[in-house]
Amino acid sequence: MKIAAAQINSVVEEINNNLELHYQMINFAVKKGAKLISFPEMSITGYCRKEGNKLALSKNDSSIRNAN
Repeated sequence: MKIAAAQINSVVEEINNNLELHYQMINFAVKKGAKLISFPEMSITGYCRKEGNKLALSKNDSSIRNAN
């Protein structure tokens, strides 16, 4: 099984842009044959602990794409 670890240049509070970078990395990893990809904690929100509650997403948030 191929496993990938990814690091992106997240920007605080730029969730849509950060998500797009995540999707790009996921697509790249899949093309290379990865079955699992791991990102650092809070990389979608830009690693901001203070704003974490304000920026939290629910599992049904419309900004998160389905993996189908």
